[in-house]
Amino acid sequence: VTKVTAEDYPDDQGKALLVKWDTPSAAEDFDHYNIYVSTTEIRTLKGLKPAASEPNREAYSVKVEVDKDNVPYYVAVTAVDRNGNESDLDALGNSTWGPVRSLDNIPPQPVTGVYAYDTPGDEGGRITVVWSPEEDPSVIEHRIYISSGQITPDEDLSKLKFIAVPVPASERQVDVQGDTAIYVAVTAVDSGGNESKLTSDSMWGPVYAVSNRVKADRETVIYAGFDPRIRIKLPIGSGEEGKLLDILIPEDPEILKRIDEANRLSALDISFINPDYEEELQSTVIQVSYTGRKLSKPAELTLSYPEFTDNSGVERRVRIFRLNPSSTTGVWELLPGRQVVDTIRNTVTASTDTLSAFRVAVLNLPQTLDKVRVYPNPYIYGRSSSGRITFVNLPERATIQIYTLTGELVRTIQAEPMAGRASWDLRNEAGRPVGGGIYVYLVKGETGKARGRIVILK
Repeated sequence: VTKVTAEDYPDDQGKALLVKWDTPSAAEDFDHYNIYVSTTEIRTLKGLKPAASEPNREAYSVKVEVDKDNVPYYVAVTAVDRNGNESDLDALGNSTWGPVRSLDNIPPQPVTGVYAYDTPGDEGGRITVVWSPEEDPSVIEHRIYISSGQITPDEDLSKLKFIAVPVPASERQVDVQGDTAIYVAVTAVDSGGNESKLTSDSMWGPVYAVSNRVKADRETVIYAGFDPRIRIKLPIGSGEEGKLLDILIPEDPEILKRIDEANRLSALDISFINPDYEEELQSTVIQVSYTGRKLSKPAELTLSYPEFTDNSGVERRVRIFRLNPSSTTGVWELLPGRQVVDTIRNTVTASTDTLSAFRVAVLNLPQTLDKVRVYPNPYIYGRSSSGRITFVNLPERATIQIYTLTGELVRTIQAEPMAGRASWDLRNEAGRPVGGGIYVYLVKGETGKARGRIVILK
């Protein structure tokens, strides 16, 4: 057999050679071809066993499996007749070829599950990049690419620096410039040097590396590293000097369990969350982690929300809800007080004196008065620190009138716009504090009225 050649088998994942030869054997008693493979140059067949055989006389090539990629191999081809006689190797070397290497030509599947976040508990300047664990045994490392500009699927990665991370790691902290938009991409590289392509699931950004230290003598603003629109602003003296405050995507199993419970309960209209927009807004959940004691002053919290596909009148009802920290089960409760919605930046801002998990949802106010609740009741001077009695679960445009037992009108209060609540500062219409005793409240709504009693103890 003459004019033998060999090359890497094309478009495969390696460990295969394509061996070729010239014209088919002219022997009438032809039986098959033998193909030999060795890691040393073949000068004789002594001691070698065929790596493959081909019974088709008209064949010009055959695929041969080998043990390793990128290793030099030598091949030889002979013809064998029906009596077992085997042709000699051509004296001029035309029956042999080498060296030749098998190569893996197919890149691994794109990396999935890539995201990045500000590394918590640091002074800024570091992010954590995470991706799904690798299942392809041929992958030997992942590469993390960092850029100050957005990375696209057809990006020329040769122009970007990368950090090589050996498998099986699926997470790495990376030093970056602080307070600057950072974009990341992660690829997989196999033993043949093939690098996976990029998809939208292989990239993340922008992400910011921010300081998480609280300053007691000045206003402290801490941003979420994964979305700079999300932030918490602590007034002077609110937090403890040097303590850490982080805005995180919840990962703690216990917190996630309570969040899942709260989401299920919200579908039952317990939290007054409109279920029609849950698919869009359940992803807005964040957790605020703080190593200090309770805040001494309320903080200003701003969360972001995605664009609504149909926002006709919806955005005016977007609100921040807090995971009730005192409840044994997960319950989303509306943050009290005024909330401000910015429809340009898609953010909503509210005040909170308790740090927990928070989310954005569309408020679904009650349509009736049968769920109105008043607290604290009784109100005890000296024990109730708020100085107010709060009415919750109110429908929109509700009015509250408070009377003495003799029927004298003490105060008229309007429900806070689109909040489902109202509060009484324990003063009459003239601004004077009321005395202890029993008072009657009358709530008027578009669908009816509700009455009840309030006890004030001095």
